[in-house]
Amino acid sequence: MMSLRETLRHCVLNGFAAVDVMRNRESLLASSKIVQVVNFHHMYPYEETAFGEFLDWFASRYKVISYSEAVERVRSGNIDAAYGAITFDDGLKSVLSAGRILQDRGYSATFFVCSGVLGETCPTKRRAFYEGALMDYESDEFLSWEDVELLQSQGHEIGNHTVSHPKISQLADRQAQQEIDLARESLSRRLGDINHFAWPFGSFELLGQSVIEHLWSAGYTSIASGVRGAHAPHTEVTQDLPVVCMRRDNVEARWPLGHIKHFLINNAQQPVGHQQWWPQDWRIESHYSNSN
Repeated sequence: MMSLRETLRHCVLNGFAAVDVMRNRESLLASSKIVQVVNFHHMYPYEETAFGEFLDWFASRYKVISYSEAVERVRSGNIDAAYGAITFDDGLKSVLSAGRILQDRGYSATFFVCSGVLGETCPTKRRAFYEGALMDYESDEFLSWEDVELLQSQGHEIGNHTVSHPKISQLADRQAQQEIDLARESLSRRLGDINHFAWPFGSFELLGQSVIEHLWSAGYTSIASGVRGAHAPHTEVTQDLPVVCMRRDNVEARWPLGHIKHFLINNAQQPVGHQQWWPQDWRIESHYSNSN
């Protein structure tokens, strides 16, 4: 049963979705030159059919590409159509079904996992993770290392989501660096190179500027946020740009498709340029001196 807040949100989004249909706003995607990334966290059995329906719609409006290709297109500015990619955060076992559904359709996703909970079966530790992540995961189990290797064998990519899903901005610099670096080391030993990082909770306020230099110097190809948005083309010299900060739309497969469409259509109309990848006051001169 939905809470009062959820019911009100549902009704408001129903209204927005109805307006989208009346104005045929979805057709705007056909002429858009953007990259959009849609992010999920779980895939419960009752969500699988809806997820398949979402993917069918997504493929009808976007050229579905891997997350790595999406990052490269954003970085290079080579965005000549509407491109879409899929990611998953945290490392919950239910996403195995999503990996299979994607593979059956010929698509790949990137799964950002927390290394410290892979294979964890203790109910108390599992519950502590859910509470710390501020999410209701319906007693979902965590992926095992073998599960992660299976996803990789299906053509999916694995990314770093820290060791334990902390609010990085609330940690001392050394602790924050350890959460990032130890997770990458652990994942790399089993899986090979880890080129993408997504920070927990996804807001800029919960990352903080103090760890940006460390992340930028760590050699990641991309750093993924949880900030909604789409990416626009650019003509800048690639080597003069900082590490890409990818915008992602967090959704749930169980949401009505019209609600998901509304978020994506809205963001497609106001894509961010390369100067908006990172907050303006976070800019470190060494990374921007040649691009202004």
